[in-house]
Amino acid sequence: MVTRSNTWQDAYSTGRATLDLGDGIKVPIPIVGLVGKGDLVLNIKDHGATGNGSADDTSAFQAVANIGGIIYVPAGTYVINSVTLTKDATFICQPGVTFKRKNAVAVASAGWAGAGMFEVASAGLTVQFSDFAYDGNSANQTTVEPGGVFLKVAPPAAVTSSPTTIHLSRGKFANGTLGYVLLRGDDVQRRYETIAHINDCHFTDTVYGKGASDPGTPSALGYAPTYVMVMDYVRLRTHNFRAEWNSTTATGQYAACALNGTYWGGVYANSGESFIYMHGTTSIRGLGRALKKFDNDALFTNNAIGAIDMYGNADTLFIESLNAKDCQFVPVRAKGSLKSYTIQTASLTNNWRGLQVGPSSTGACETVVKVGSVVINGGSMPQIEFLGTSTTDRLKSVTIDAAHISGTQTNPEGLAIMGTIRARNVIRFSGRSLSVSGAPVHGIETLDVQFVYLNGISVDGLSTSTSGIYNSGGDLYQLEGFNVTATLGAGINVTTNPKKVVIRDGRVSSATDYGVFCNTTTSELLVQSVDVDTVSGLNRAFYGAGGNVSFIGNKSNATTHLLVGAGTRKRERDNSWNAAEATGTAAPTSGTYSVGDKVYATAPIAGGTIGWVCTTAGTPGTWKTFGAIAA
Repeated sequence: MVTRSNTWQDAYSTGRATLDLGDGIKVPIPIVGLVGKGDLVLNIKDHGATGNGSADDTSAFQAVANIGGIIYVPAGTYVINSVTLTKDATFICQPGVTFKRKNAVAVASAGWAGAGMFEVASAGLTVQFSDFAYDGNSANQTTVEPGGVFLKVAPPAAVTSSPTTIHLSRGKFANGTLGYVLLRGDDVQRRYETIAHINDCHFTDTVYGKGASDPGTPSALGYAPTYVMVMDYVRLRTHNFRAEWNSTTATGQYAACALNGTYWGGVYANSGESFIYMHGTTSIRGLGRALKKFDNDALFTNNAIGAIDMYGNADTLFIESLNAKDCQFVPVRAKGSLKSYTIQTASLTNNWRGLQVGPSSTGACETVVKVGSVVINGGSMPQIEFLGTSTTDRLKSVTIDAAHISGTQTNPEGLAIMGTIRARNVIRFSGRSLSVSGAPVHGIETLDVQFVYLNGISVDGLSTSTSGIYNSGGDLYQLEGFNVTATLGAGINVTTNPKKVVIRDGRVSSATDYGVFCNTTTSELLVQSVDVDTVSGLNRAFYGAGGNVSFIGNKSNATTHLLVGAGTRKRERDNSWNAAEATGTAAPTSGTYSVGDKVYATAPIAGGTIGWVCTTAGTPGTWKTFGAIAA
């Protein structure tokens, strides 16, 4: 065995260093901790590895893994079966290194527990790989439901307070089977941590997922491969995460998922709690388990899985910047048991749905949603959807700072009452600067949300007879600063008795039947400073079904300006259809006036009159005195 001591070149200011191996060979490495001059470096070829792409190099890698430390891997293709890591190990790869899965490896097993090329089996280890490629050799594996990953971290046999730490930097992953990275933490209430860093890595096709109706997998239960699987108490940080699916999928077949945070433990209340922080730019394309038929052609929509999916009892999902294109199901999805869902910026193009939190299947709803700025072009609706489980188990809050949705929005699922932006069973929903153009059903829809605050809203053009903005239920519905145009239903539709409704400072144009339709009978309703311009069909500007309603300072050119239900307590003033009021010393002699307009005397005297009223419209029209004052 030959070993040699080498000098580490100091490049800490850039976050990288250079390993000088002599003979003019210098290898860039990541800086994780301070590495001292004179540290031992093991060359994998000194331990029998060939890197020729055909010989089995498993024993050589197992030999250096048994020693641990810093391991230099020269350029070449290394064929490996499975290596168990029991000591700290840093694999530093010369450019041109490929780790290739050995042919015909039986790696299948129940769940996600298939053997990894590298398996971290001891507690408290630090394992690092940098500047490499992984070839899963999927075409030459033998299993019906393949397992196996590049790196697997499994819970240790003995619990320790020291975390297991993983660093993967500048890796390229292709031709996988089940996936590429499997990270498991503690499934019994945080006794230890698994901490992982995946930096500047690129993940591409595995084999496709399969259902029972796929003739090649008669015993399959139906699953989707996942590039990075995070289970239980794991803290994962990524930087510039990139994942793609380039293959086509037929009925009974599924694209892979990029990243899935879930739980392994059988008791979800004691497991889960994964934390995922995605920094830099996260780019995903073509991924997600789509709503395709499987299991003898029965369609089960609840078996769809997002491209990035926090499925069971997870804790935190944070994405700094997301770019998602052509995903076959929701790019970023979570269950309501997730505690925190944050996306600072996102660009979504032609995805089946977009951003979603769905009803919880593993405990009570906990999610606080924060979305910064989203730009969406095309795809199927809904594109932004946040749902609690029920009216008694709601998401905590949803905040969207800005969203612009345009392009052709399709409705392949045939959803009848659905918004392109949608919230249901939420305690508090706040949306600002929301723009929806070309929605197939509602532009923005809120159902059974206790407190709704919408400001700066634009909805333009619906392709079906639905409303631009729709609300049902809740305690307070407040809509301010809006523009709704070209709808085949009412511009704004509020129904099913929210307790208090405030609609003000907006415009509805080119609506059908109604501009603002409030089909509520027990509400407090205020509609103020709203302009309804051009209504077809029934040609009614405003409707209030009942309760206490106030219409103040609104404008209408509809045939019927205001219609209210029987028994409604109505207050109205200063609307375009109400009489105008002014003050003066005499009836007007110029200007254009309508019947009922009034001028009040500025200096009323005993025996005089209160003012003048227009009895015939015109310029200035016919005016008569009204209101005699006693002498």
